[in-house]
Amino acid sequence: MPTLARPCPRARGPLASGQGTAERYADMSVFADEARKLAVWSKGRIISGWNPYMWRLDSYGGYMLFSAYGQGPYGWEIDHIDPNGSDDLSNLQPLYWLNNRRKSDKSPLSLLNDLLFKSGRDQR
Repeated sequence: MPTLARPCPRARGPLASGQGTAERYADMSVFADEARKLAVWSKGRIISGWNPYMWRLDSYGGYMLFSAYGQGPYGWEIDHIDPNGSDDLSNLQPLYWLNNRRKSDKSPLSLLNDLLFKSGRDQR
Protein backbone atom coordinates (compact mmCIF):
# COMPACT_ATOMS: atom_id res chain seq x y z
CA MET A 1 0.00 0.00 0.00
CA PRO A 2 1.48 3.40 -0.96
CA THR A 3 2.27 5.79 1.84
CA LEU A 4 1.50 9.47 1.83
CA ALA A 5 4.35 11.92 1.97
CA ARG A 6 4.67 13.52 5.37
CA PRO A 7 5.17 17.25 5.71
CA CYS A 8 8.70 18.33 6.50
CA PRO A 9 8.97 19.07 10.22
CA ARG A 10 11.37 21.94 9.49
CA ALA A 11 8.94 23.67 7.16
CA ARG A 12 7.80 26.92 8.67
CA GLY A 13 4.71 28.89 7.76
CA PRO A 14 4.21 32.63 8.21
CA LEU A 15 3.23 32.28 11.86
CA ALA A 16 6.29 30.23 12.76
CA SER A 17 8.73 32.30 10.72
CA GLY A 18 8.31 35.43 12.80
CA GLN A 19 6.62 37.46 10.06
CA GLY A 20 4.65 40.45 11.22
CA THR A 21 0.89 40.87 11.02
CA ALA A 22 1.00 42.73 7.67
CA GLU A 23 2.91 39.92 5.98
CA ARG A 24 0.51 37.29 7.33
CA TYR A 25 -2.54 39.16 6.05
CA ALA A 26 -0.90 39.78 2.68
CA ASP A 27 -0.49 36.01 2.31
CA MET A 28 -4.16 35.50 3.27
CA SER A 29 -5.38 37.86 0.52
CA VAL A 30 -4.55 35.11 -1.96
CA PHE A 31 -7.22 32.98 -0.30
CA ALA A 32 -9.75 35.83 -0.48
CA ASP A 33 -9.05 36.29 -4.19
CA GLU A 34 -9.48 32.57 -4.81
CA ALA A 35 -12.75 32.51 -2.84
CA ARG A 36 -14.03 35.46 -4.88
CA LYS A 37 -13.06 33.72 -8.11
CA LEU A 38 -14.92 30.56 -7.06
CA ALA A 39 -17.99 32.54 -6.02
CA VAL A 40 -18.14 34.31 -9.39
CA TRP A 41 -17.48 31.04 -11.26
CA SER A 42 -20.47 29.46 -9.55
CA LYS A 43 -22.70 32.08 -11.21
CA GLY A 44 -21.88 30.69 -14.68
CA ARG A 45 -24.41 28.43 -16.36
CA ILE A 46 -23.81 24.69 -15.94
CA ILE A 47 -23.55 22.73 -19.19
CA SER A 48 -25.57 19.53 -18.99
CA GLY A 49 -23.32 16.46 -19.16
CA TRP A 50 -20.12 18.48 -18.65
CA ASN A 51 -18.04 18.74 -15.48
CA PRO A 52 -19.31 21.95 -13.77
CA TYR A 53 -16.05 22.35 -11.85
CA MET A 54 -14.21 22.68 -15.16
CA TRP A 55 -16.67 24.07 -17.73
CA ARG A 56 -19.41 26.71 -17.64
CA LEU A 57 -21.19 29.05 -20.04
CA ASP A 58 -21.24 32.81 -19.65
CA SER A 59 -24.40 34.90 -20.05
CA TYR A 60 -23.74 35.21 -23.81
CA GLY A 61 -23.20 31.46 -24.33
CA GLY A 62 -19.39 31.55 -24.39
CA TYR A 63 -17.59 28.42 -23.16
CA MET A 64 -15.31 28.99 -20.18
CA LEU A 65 -12.70 26.67 -18.65
CA PHE A 66 -12.08 27.31 -14.94
CA SER A 67 -8.33 26.68 -15.16
CA ALA A 68 -8.04 29.18 -18.05
CA TYR A 69 -8.91 32.16 -15.84
CA GLY A 70 -7.39 35.21 -17.50
CA GLN A 71 -5.73 33.26 -20.33
CA GLY A 72 -6.13 30.87 -23.22
CA PRO A 73 -8.77 30.21 -25.84
CA TYR A 74 -11.45 29.36 -23.24
CA GLY A 75 -10.28 31.97 -20.76
CA TRP A 76 -12.68 33.94 -18.63
CA GLU A 77 -12.64 37.06 -16.54
CA ILE A 78 -14.59 38.55 -13.68
CA ASP A 79 -16.87 41.21 -15.15
CA HIS A 80 -19.02 43.93 -13.61
CA ILE A 81 -22.63 43.55 -14.75
CA ASP A 82 -23.16 47.26 -14.19
CA PRO A 83 -19.82 48.99 -14.91
CA ASN A 84 -20.75 51.85 -12.59
CA GLY A 85 -21.86 49.47 -9.83
CA SER A 86 -20.04 48.09 -6.82
CA ASP A 87 -17.57 45.23 -6.48
CA ASP A 88 -20.21 43.29 -4.57
CA LEU A 89 -20.75 39.69 -5.71
CA SER A 90 -24.28 40.55 -6.88
CA ASN A 91 -22.74 42.85 -9.54
CA LEU A 92 -20.13 40.34 -10.77
CA GLN A 93 -20.36 37.61 -13.39
CA PRO A 94 -17.97 35.22 -15.13
CA LEU A 95 -17.53 36.24 -18.75
CA TYR A 96 -15.65 34.59 -21.63
CA TRP A 97 -12.76 36.98 -22.37
CA LEU A 98 -13.85 37.76 -25.94
CA ASN A 99 -17.41 38.53 -24.83
CA ASN A 100 -15.95 40.81 -22.18
CA ARG A 101 -14.06 42.74 -24.87
CA ARG A 102 -17.21 43.01 -26.98
CA LYS A 103 -19.21 44.20 -24.00
CA SER A 104 -16.54 46.73 -23.04
CA ASP A 105 -17.72 48.90 -20.15
CA LYS A 106 -21.30 49.28 -21.29
CA SER A 107 -24.28 48.33 -19.18
CA PRO A 108 -26.99 46.13 -20.77
CA LEU A 109 -29.25 49.20 -21.04
CA SER A 110 -26.63 51.30 -22.83
CA LEU A 111 -25.90 48.40 -25.21
CA LEU A 112 -29.61 48.23 -26.07
CA ASN A 113 -29.75 52.01 -26.57
CA ASP A 114 -26.72 51.87 -28.88
CA LEU A 115 -28.35 49.15 -30.95
CA LEU A 116 -31.68 50.99 -31.21
CA PHE A 117 -30.22 54.39 -32.07
CA LYS A 118 -27.65 52.96 -34.48
CA SER A 119 -30.31 50.98 -36.37
CA GLY A 120 -32.46 54.15 -36.53
CA ARG A 121 -29.57 56.16 -38.01
CA ASP A 122 -28.83 53.47 -40.58
CA GLN A 123 -32.39 53.60 -41.92
CA ARG A 124 -32.28 57.32 -42.75
